[in-house]
Amino acid sequence: MEGLLNASDTRVTVNSAERRVQVRRRNLLTQVLASLLVFIIGAVVAGENLLSDQSTRQFAKRYGQSATQRLSAWEQLMRDHHDSPEQEKLQQVNAFFNQLPWVSD
Repeated sequence: MEGLLNASDTRVTVNSAERRVQVRRRNLLTQVLASLLVFIIGAVVAGENLLSDQSTRQFAKRYGQSATQRLSAWEQLMRDHHDSPEQEKLQQVNAFFNQLPWVSD
């Protein structure tokens, strides 16, 4: 009987749908983070502070003081290594992100 589905067919369909949603979320997050990275790099290269004092306070209120400190550390890293060789930049950025806890999607 071609029109009937069994339980395993339903699970495959649900798992496929869940997987597509996960992939879309991951792609969106990647795009947001890439955009933020471009913004940060642009601000640092221009010699500007990433966040004003008011924005920093709002950021800290929303995400916490530790997130604000990480953002400041990232901004400082970008300034400190702006003229460094590419390999050193890669090592520094890698070391910076290796400090953050890894969370699975």
